[in-house]
Amino acid sequence: MYAFDNSPKSKNDYVEELKRVKKIEYATLGRNVGIAKALNEIAKIALLKGYQYLLTMDQDSYFTVPNLVHMISLAMSDSRIGIVSPVHLVKNDLPEKVHGDSEEILTTMTSGNLLNLEVWNNLGGFDEKLFIDYVDHEYCLRMKKNGYKVVRANRITLEHTVGELKPRKFLFWTVRPTNHSPFRLFYQTRNRFYLKKVYGKDFPEYFRKDSVLYWRGIVKVLLYESQKISKIRMVLKGFLALWKNDFNELSSNNGMYGE
Repeated sequence: MYAFDNSPKSKNDYVEELKRVKKIEYATLGRNVGIAKALNEIAKIALLKGYQYLLTMDQDSYFTVPNLVHMISLAMSDSRIGIVSPVHLVKNDLPEKVHGDSEEILTTMTSGNLLNLEVWNNLGGFDEKLFIDYVDHEYCLRMKKNGYKVVRANRITLEHTVGELKPRKFLFWTVRPTNHSPFRLFYQTRNRFYLKKVYGKDFPEYFRKDSVLYWRGIVKVLLYESQKISKIRMVLKGFLALWKNDFNELSSNNGMYGE
């Protein structure tokens, strides 16, 4: 088991506790290098040690052994399967619609995925310039474009948290603002519209729906969320970075860095 510390400043007591667990190999580059690079670093280690699959987990996620065995069996049933995903139960959100015991889907979130390392190596890994947000979706779209599959095991569930979803009432409807920090809106804006530039012609229906979700999210920011001015400023900054083809990381000094 590998634990990658992606914290800007590691908590020494917590790190020392991790290092004392014999089954865990601790890794860090001493700063927050983004989710894409963190995943790539661990995948490199796993591949060098002869592993075929990597289970990517958040710190608060877990599976029971029978579930994991089923995911491995499903992954090994077809060499074109690049990811086996669980059903993600997002706190305070509506459940995903599923069909049958398993089904091929287009994209999935990173947490709880069984990653085929041969496919990962063939594709050149995750796109590190994205840093965070849409790293998982970019990888899935690239897999699909290259003839690989994302398969969801519909009887296996994983609880997952996205931002701070808080259901609110809008007339007769229930809406769910994510309450992401301003810095996350920068990456979400830049990266999702970058993906549209790269993959829009290949997956037009996906990006049609994604654009609708994005602009609905902006309306929710304006209606329900705090830090409205900071968040809209970061949205505009995201569009500007995309226009400039600027994939530099945001500086933590801008006061926007957070969850």
